[in-house]
Amino acid sequence: MKVIRAFLLLVCWLMLSTLLTHWWISSPEPTPHLPLSVWMQIDKLYRSKNGEELADLEFFVSFIIVAVVIGLGYFTYRCLRCRRGSKNQNGNQQA
Repeated sequence: MKVIRAFLLLVCWLMLSTLLTHWWISSPEPTPHLPLSVWMQIDKLYRSKNGEELADLEFFVSFIIVAVVIGLGYFTYRCLRCRRGSKNQNGNQQA
């Protein structure tokens, strides 16, 4: 059962990352941007030859950023939840 739960969590994480990345790229006004110098350095490493490869690079970099942020948020949530749960079990603090 834990394997199925872990697999579903991974699928949900990837789907949410993909959807948020699509939103980030399709509506650039409300979202933060990487500086142009960072994009130029990444492009220099990737060596894109045309606009299609550049768009692929933009999606890939944005996906990695969103996936890492969601992963860190989930990890933080789990750490806080476990810490709060251990305090309640010991009887030291109650929410």
